Amino acid sequence: MKRWGILGGISTVAVTLTTLTGCGGPSASSKCNDAFQTMEAKADLMYAASAAAYTDEQWNAIEFGPLNACKDFGDWLDGAKDHPGALGFTHSDAIDIELLPIRCSMTGAMSTTVCLDMDNLGLL
Repeated sequence: MKRWGILGGISTVAVTLTTLTGCGGPSASSKCNDAFQTMEAKADLMYAASAAAYTDEQWNAIEFGPLNACKDFGDWLDGAKDHPGALGFTHSDAIDIELLPIRCSMTGAMSTTVCLDMDNLGLL
């Protein structure tokens, strides 16, 4: 007899919620979703022009839209999963909470809504 315990239950709930969220439209707030759409469009233009033509600061600057527009880190994760291409991924499975400390380490990012939320919760 296998025992799943609390971790097995949490994993099952997480997979179920992820599956249900992926079935509908955007799961992020409207403002967050819009910011990710804008970021994705900007990133696409930058990639098309030549990724090497831009500095790290220019690439980082497009990250601030969602970091400011999303209401908290959960909203940001939902928006990122809805628009993985904005972050350079082809599939939402690549998106997880570990991406946020990287984004929050950019100069000036700690003053954004999402990074402040992460910091206040002790996640950075």
